[in-house]
This record gives sequence, C-alpha cells and structure tokens, in this order.
Amino acid sequence: MKKWVIFWLNLVLIFHGYSQRRLHPRLIVGIVVEQMRYDFISRYWDKFSDNGIKRLVKQGIVFHNAGYDYLNPNSVASLASLATGAHPNVHGIIGKQWYDRINKVIVDCALDPETFVVGKKQLEYGGSPKKILAQSFSDQLSLSTFGASKIVVIAPTMQQAIVSGGKLADEVYWFDMQTGKWVSSSYYFKSTQQLPPWVRVFNRRNFPEIYLKNVWNTSLPIQMYTESLPDQSLGEKGLAGQSQFPYDLSKLKNKVDNKYWLFTHTPFFNTFIKDFAISSIVYDGVGKDDVTDYLLIVLPATAYISQIFGIRSVEVEDAYLKLDKDIAHLLQALDDIVGKDNYILFLTSDRGSCDNPNLLRNMGLDVKYFNPYGTKLVLNAYLRGIYGQENLVDMILDNQIYLNQKIIDRQHIDPWEIQRNAADFYSQFKAVQMAFAAQTFYRNSFSSGMLYLAYNSFNPKRSGDIIFTLTPDSFIENKDNTLPSFSECYCTCNNQNQLPLIFFSNKFRHKDVYKHIDITQVAPTLSALLGLQLPENSIDKILLEVLTNIK
Repeated sequence: MKKWVIFWLNLVLIFHGYSQRRLHPRLIVGIVVEQMRYDFISRYWDKFSDNGIKRLVKQGIVFHNAGYDYLNPNSVASLASLATGAHPNVHGIIGKQWYDRINKVIVDCALDPETFVVGKKQLEYGGSPKKILAQSFSDQLSLSTFGASKIVVIAPTMQQAIVSGGKLADEVYWFDMQTGKWVSSSYYFKSTQQLPPWVRVFNRRNFPEIYLKNVWNTSLPIQMYTESLPDQSLGEKGLAGQSQFPYDLSKLKNKVDNKYWLFTHTPFFNTFIKDFAISSIVYDGVGKDDVTDYLLIVLPATAYISQIFGIRSVEVEDAYLKLDKDIAHLLQALDDIVGKDNYILFLTSDRGSCDNPNLLRNMGLDVKYFNPYGTKLVLNAYLRGIYGQENLVDMILDNQIYLNQKIIDRQHIDPWEIQRNAADFYSQFKAVQMAFAAQTFYRNSFSSGMLYLAYNSFNPKRSGDIIFTLTPDSFIENKDNTLPSFSECYCTCNNQNQLPLIFFSNKFRHKDVYKHIDITQVAPTLSALLGLQLPENSIDKILLEVLTNIK
C-alpha cells in the first residue's frame, strides 16, 4: 500500500511540475515511414547526413524499442492506433477490410457510398471515417480550439489517410493511382466540393510526369553500399523486370500497365509527398498562427521498394539515403517557415518488414508458405466430420476465420465448442503458430503474452471467430508477386516488432529510452504535452520520458 501511495505522489509531482511548462507549439508534425524497422537507423547510420535522421536521433527523445501491442500488425490498423491511442479491439479498424457475415460481403474500412472522390472528373465513391469507433488525438485538438486548429493528413491510400485523420480533420489527401493527382473526399469538402486552389495548382504541375522522365541512380558510388547484398541479388522482383541500377524511368514506364505504380516504387514518391506537405505549410497556412495545427505525413516508398527488391537490397539502402535528404529538407522548411521553437515533430513507423524468403531458404533456413484458401477446404472437411454440415467456414480473410453463423444457429451448435474445435485443429498446421477462439476474449481479459496481443486485436463486431498468427518462418502466398510484408510473416515476440519512435523539438532535451513501449501511447502523450483531455477510449499510458524532458 505504501508503494502505491509513493507512486501516485511522485506522479502528481511530475504532472504539477509539468503543468507549469506545457507546450503551445504552432504545429505538430507526424512522420510515418512505412515498414521502417529500428535497425535500419543503425544499419545506414554512417551514410546519413547530419541534418536529417541523425539530427532527430541526436537531439530528440528516442525510443529504441517501440512497437504495436496487437497481433498481426498491418498499416491501416496501426495508423488508426497511432491516431486514436487505442488498440483495434477499441477503435474497430482491424485492417483495411473485414467480413460482414450477415450480408456476406467484404467491408472496406473507409469506403463510403454517401461520399464521392473530390479531384477527379469521373464520379467515384469516396470515403469517410464513419467506421472508426474511437476518438483521435486530432479530434480532441480540434474540439479544444472549437475547430480553429487545422488538421491535415497526407497519405498514399484512401484508407491510410482517412483512419489517420479521425472524424474532425479539415483536409485529408491521398494519391490517385489512375491520374497521378492528389484527391480527397466530399466528406472533407462538403461546401466547396472541390480541392483548395493550392492543391489544384500543385496537381497541374504534374510532378509525377517530370519524375518519370528521370533516371533513378544511386546517391553514392554503388561499391559504397556495403550494408546491402550485391546489386541484382536472389529473389528480387525488380521494376518492370529490371533489378539492377540505373533505372531509366522514361523507358521502364512503357513496360508496365500503370506508370504511376512505377513512380510509387521509387524514392521520388517520398520526395513528391514531402514537397506536397511543405506546400501545405507554405500555401495552406498550416502552422502560421498561435493556434496549434496538426500535419501527418505517411511516406510509403521504402515499403513499396522493399516488397519488390527485399530489405537487404541496394535499392532499399538508397531509398533510405534519399529519405534522409527528404527529412533534412522538411526540417529546414519547418525551421524557416514555422520557426525552430514553434513545432513538435515525431517520427515512427506503421510496421516492420521481413527478409526475402528465397534468401532465407538459400541460407539454409526452413521457410514455409501458407495458403489460406487451401486450409479453408481442410478445415471445412474437419468440421463436417464432427457436425455433419457443409461450409461451416464462411471466410478466411487477413488472419481471421469467420464461421457460418446461420448454420451454427439453425443447427443449435454450441458456439464455444465449434470455435474451440476449429482453433485447436487450425493450430496443427505447421505454418500456424497459434489460433485463438473468439469466445476466449468474451470470457477473459489479459495483460501480457500472446493472449494480450490477440485480445487487443479482437473487435467483437468485426473480427472473425478465430484469430490466428503464423510462425516466424512462414509467409502468406502472394498473388501479386511482391515480397511479403511484416504482417505476412509476423512473429509475436516483440523483438521483431521493434520500430523507431522519436519525439523532436527545440524544446526537448535529448534522451534515449530502451524499454519496450507501445506506439499507441503517442496520442495520449501529445494530448498531455498540450494540456488537452486525452482522446476518449485511448489507453491511459503517457510517455513520461517526453513530458519530463522539456527544457
């Protein structure tokens, strides 16, 4: 009892001291680098400039062991967790999509037929944040200023952009792969039903077309890329069949079905996004006054490149060296336009990435491929043998198994029994590490281990009847010939869920933190820094290392 009293007294003293020094920046900037593992920082450290990633690490508050404490991380669910400070079991965005067993359709996490895409000539359904079940940090920021805070999100896809913006974002943009332009949804531009003038001007400049006339070559002499495998290594898919520098994009664009796909798989895509973000600061007035604004930027090129070349390729190393220059340019723009003392920036990732399975096999490691469709047939046959009913497995989608609830109800089958039988049987597949019955999470709560991660992943309205995860050496078979992402070979031990998290400001003292922290803690920490109410339904764990290292 005495220990708890001392703990709370210390906490009160910390917050009392902090409350006298809370920050009031003009702008908060979030940078999410897709599939950026923490070891990429140390791997390429010697080649980074002093003004980009090194500046963040040397001057910022660096969490060396951050991750997402839920099972099977994917980009959309992680971005929703970052935005809301809650896990998928609360915010409901379990992935890009889930299965609606009542209507027997796959539901997109953002698509909304009541909206349309703004910025395209042809009419298309847009998106909205209506399916997000929790409040975001940016929602709380907007509420606290009665809408005076400008909330801007820039991301590569509609789903990533919308779940990052919350429900009260002002401007949410994503890249349209058909036109090569920035677009948005009528949800955000109800009154004008068109993009702001500065965005229309940016789009008219056709920067992707300019980049597609360039040659992607290495930033340094290729013999200096000693942290990577030799150029053109085993298993690389390459750009339009080419897997060796230099890449003449003006020629390669004629060999692919969509030239903008080619563009997004080069480092120039990150540069393009960064320049659009700087334009929002210059021309849209983000961070211009004393009301705190919020700008979130998702940079995906490093992930896209790793999926066709592998994480140990020269191409990925070069993409990170060019990313370092982009970050240095963004920091300089913030210093010059917003002011060194007037912004807070954080950098993190949405998930990690894993090695090329062909490389692992060539080095003598056991690699297993997993085919969800094939396992569905086997599981259906097993359950038919027990219950005498066909098609008891309705859908297997993204590590979720949905049973046919209509048959279960009609035949008066015990839900707990069939879930347990299905999970126990599914766990016997060599590629499956563990499978969890949904009834487990209705009856219990957990605070550690794999069951804790699975509990944080399970949303009763959207998750399947069984959640499963694969062994570290297993990969889901891809249909698009890309290399697997981290979510497709996810190891439940947090040693492989090690991502960077850096808080940077001229107002912070440098500090290194090595304990594991959940990136979901970013949202409540930002709220605490500004003296705001925490987002509703967010976890209540604030990163005290940030609050106690204000100069």
